[in-house]
Amino acid sequence: MRKKLFFFGYKGPEKGVESDFRVHPKLEFEIDKDAEKKFIETFGDHTKRIEKDRILYELDGVMFFLDDVVKIEKGDVQTYLEKFIEIRSTDKEINDEKIKSLVSKLGLKMEDGIKTPYSKM
Repeated sequence: MRKKLFFFGYKGPEKGVESDFRVHPKLEFEIDKDAEKKFIETFGDHTKRIEKDRILYELDGVMFFLDDVVKIEKGDVQTYLEKFIEIRSTDKEINDEKIKSLVSKLGLKMEDGIKTPYSKM
């Protein structure tokens, strides 16, 4: 049985960087169930909550995730967003070419990538 984890996350505005990828500052840390409940009780109508069933993989030094995503807004309005592959690098040594290589190995096409964050779908 998989452990359910709760994270508080903030994704800042995209940086004005020329890239085939979304580049933005990100802050994320694990919280316990009580902290999540308090946060939702206090700010629930003013937040967008993203719930993901996520499986993590790593290939050639690049992390990628299989996400099954639900967006929750205005307290309890749920929208199923589908399944996605998210590819992420936090390592400055991993360049765009390494990520593009992984995309190709996965049988995907760069032009089919989505830069829209889950919260704006």
